[in-house]
Amino acid sequence: NAEILSSYSKNGVTIMQLYDGSKKIKAVMFNPKKENLALLRKNMFAGFEGKVELYKGELEVVVEQVSGWN
Repeated sequence: NAEILSSYSKNGVTIMQLYDGSKKIKAVMFNPKKENLALLRKNMFAGFEGKVELYKGELEVVVEQVSGWN
């Protein structure tokens, strides 16, 4: 679970900056469903499921599912 610090979507890709209470981490969603996009509001807390991958030397979460709880 993490707080969404920022998010933007372009060309079927959504990029987010998340904060889990100790660290910031980048997250990316490819071709997100409309119901997932509705959950991605700044300062909202949500649950994220996906895979942690290394991209350009940085860790990021490739999000597969979002569950809102704010």
